[in-house]
Amino acid sequence: MKSTQFVDHPPARVYWLPALVTLLCAVAGAALVLSVRDELPDPVVTHWGADGRPDGFTSLDRVVWTHLAITVGLTLPMIALGAALKQARSMAPVTAGMAAFLTCVFFGGTWMQRGLTTEQVGDEWWSFVVGAAAAMVIGWLVWLVTRAPTVLVPASTRLPTYAPTMTTPSHGRLAWTGRLVRGKAIYWILLLLCLPVIVLGGYFGAQGNMAGAIIMALTLLTAAVPLQMVFTRIRIDSRGLRTTGPIRWVNIPLETIVHAEVGRTVSPMGDFGGYGLRGALFDGGRGLVTAQAPTLLVHQAGKPPMYITVADPQTAAVTLNTLLQRQRTGH
Repeated sequence: MKSTQFVDHPPARVYWLPALVTLLCAVAGAALVLSVRDELPDPVVTHWGADGRPDGFTSLDRVVWTHLAITVGLTLPMIALGAALKQARSMAPVTAGMAAFLTCVFFGGTWMQRGLTTEQVGDEWWSFVVGAAAAMVIGWLVWLVTRAPTVLVPASTRLPTYAPTMTTPSHGRLAWTGRLVRGKAIYWILLLLCLPVIVLGGYFGAQGNMAGAIIMALTLLTAAVPLQMVFTRIRIDSRGLRTTGPIRWVNIPLETIVHAEVGRTVSPMGDFGGYGLRGALFDGGRGLVTAQAPTLLVHQAGKPPMYITVADPQTAAVTLNTLLQRQRTGH
């Protein structure tokens, strides 16, 4: 089956912007801690036990250099990884968001120890919450700057001869709603991810470490977000293609779609490195993949193709192409 080839050539800002954000976060975090070094205990607390009490201590200078190394060392290589996987646009906001998160957790947690003795320092669970919020805000801002521009398909564009359509009246409502295919593997993965968090949360609570229990509860709540993605449904109508539910994981306006077809059978782990909304490994494609299954392949102007593991990709493709035909020809 024929398929449209797309190669994304992202602008330079997709690479230098997340690198700049990473360096600014790391330097700002270090400067913040050093600005109050006279108010900090020395050594500072760097680890807490299961009961929430400090059990690890490090000199302030070593803490600053270690946090700098970890923040930069864990984030900057992600830019190169994104380039290697042809997912530079996707990795840019993730890189910047992670830098903000690590800065809040590492440097923010240390900064909060000012004015306290080593014995008075508590478990700074708040730094994880602030870090998560900062990661989302920074990541969203970087995404706004690095995302691919919206390109409208000219009305004169014809559908390829191999694009499936149906014969319908030019008037009347045409829409399709379908579910994602869900294999058993995804349930096992969710169980394996959530079970340790639940066990740790219960253990921390039993030890009287309420801060640790709160962090585990927040982690579990975060895990529920991609769970909603798995159970979302796909809606195709005159507005285009989108996911239903409180979070709009995919939203492709009809005016930006070139055509749709039944795509190849994909392996979530083998082709995308995981389940959910992912970037394809090494070919620049995107996907909402929840099982090893045939896909609805949507070709969008100016953007990589999107693979979606819907339960009935043939009907979905026919509906989408028919709506495109209506829009461009009036019948």
